[in-house]
Amino acid sequence: MGEDMYGSFRFDLTVDMQSGLAVAPVLIGLFAIPELLKIIVFRHNQSHKPMQLGDNRVTRDELRRSLKAMLKGSMIGVVMGAIPGIGPSAAAFSSYGEAQRSSKNRENFGKGELEGIAASESANNGCCGSTMIPLLALGVPGDVITGVMLGAFMIHGMTPGPMLFENNLHEVYMLFIGMLFSSVLLFGAGKATMRFFSHISRIPPGLMAPIVLALCVFGIFSISNSMYDVIVLLAMGIFGFFMFLFAIPAAPFLIAFILGPMLEENLRRALALSRGDPSILVSSPITWLFASLAIFVVVVTIRQQLKKAKA
Repeated sequence: MGEDMYGSFRFDLTVDMQSGLAVAPVLIGLFAIPELLKIIVFRHNQSHKPMQLGDNRVTRDELRRSLKAMLKGSMIGVVMGAIPGIGPSAAAFSSYGEAQRSSKNRENFGKGELEGIAASESANNGCCGSTMIPLLALGVPGDVITGVMLGAFMIHGMTPGPMLFENNLHEVYMLFIGMLFSSVLLFGAGKATMRFFSHISRIPPGLMAPIVLALCVFGIFSISNSMYDVIVLLAMGIFGFFMFLFAIPAAPFLIAFILGPMLEENLRRALALSRGDPSILVSSPITWLFASLAIFVVVVTIRQQLKKAKA
């Protein structure tokens, strides 16, 4: 006798909430809007003197100091980028947190520490290439950008998946070559526009805040032409500002927001396959390996926090 499974919406206060919260308004709301609120609320405590652009050349000592963070960040980005649905945002914040945990200069993180910048950017760059792995091999987009690319492939009559390398091998090689050239062009574009973008710091905060707010609102509205996303953007901005006031980091919240639905979906699928038997979660050596690594990281982090508190 078969068993029927039924689903119901949770926390669906409105019809729009039945589709959940999109990543873009939550991400921009958590990190952009609180900065604007800080400019407005703490405007009397801020200096209006523009920042001076220092030497843009990386010294040998700075490269040596950041090399470990760059290598770890690249590995984190490649691994997390190959997992569908995570994307570069979660990889960048995970790499930043790992660099802060293992750095001797962790008290300088958040103040322009070079190791943090190198860790997050190397993870972001490593993730961009590896998101193509699930797209090309399985036909599953790794993030929002590869989701758009999936639609572009299908418009041109190409179906990403195992048969793509057999039927459209030339197009795949063209894509790889284009990604290599784009990395070189990106470096040149950054070098050429670095000094130009530094003049943004000369814009008065009272003028900068409304301009950035308008760009955020119009950008979020243009994604799906929905005022619901704009409301989510503003609500998450206020929520992120209160997190800042209570010294609660926003990065773990964002990572949990991205990975939480994936965890719940796969947990539900595993329990459905095992007919409710939770032993399936520890039925293979791979699950034991990842569970051991997770426990190890949590225990090491707690020990470091306890040592820090005693000191």
